Amino acid sequence: MDAIPNFLVDIRNSDETLMAFTSVFGKPDLLAEKNTCVNADSTFEALHLLWYNRHITKGLKAPSDVPPSMLDKVGCKHTNHSQMIPYIFKDVSNNQELFQSLKVVFEELFNWIHCIMQIHLPEECQMLKQVASILPANHCSPTAPFLSIVININVQTKAHQDSKDQEHCLVLPIGSFKGVALAMVEAGLVIELNHGDFAIFRLSDITHLNLHY
Repeated sequence: MDAIPNFLVDIRNSDETLMAFTSVFGKPDLLAEKNTCVNADSTFEALHLLWYNRHITKGLKAPSDVPPSMLDKVGCKHTNHSQMIPYIFKDVSNNQELFQSLKVVFEELFNWIHCIMQIHLPEECQMLKQVASILPANHCSPTAPFLSIVININVQTKAHQDSKDQEHCLVLPIGSFKGVALAMVEAGLVIELNHGDFAIFRLSDITHLNLHY
């Protein structure tokens, strides 16, 4: 794939931080049919294939010269050492065959996105790499510089912010569809993404939703 997409838009805030980055590329394929104007049910299937670090044991007062696996909680008979470092979410272990297939099938796509970010968003890419490069046991994220893959099937979301997530998120729709524009409330943007296009933004700071399709 060419590292330079057919069309891209880089929108910045007044302080030059990233508001949104979009890339247009690709041709539509077929996915299951759904009309959200007719079917108002907002439930959808989702898989979270990611590294998780939200509820781990805090180590702010732990000694810096002792590995987490050798630390014990005071007053506890059993210390859950798996909660002391980032760990793989259960959807990965429950769907290993799917996860491994995704890594192979979309390897070229992930590398292409990484290349585009290195060229057009070098600072944001480097910021994300700081975490992706220090995963336990020398693990490598297949979606580097991102740490996770979240698959939303026929997604229909209400306006929300993902306050627990940090830094930037990439949204990439796959399928044959009409509509489903990505709306960013504070930024005042409505981005009509087609199959293979993607947008990058800070999902913890921007209220976002997808429109009917």
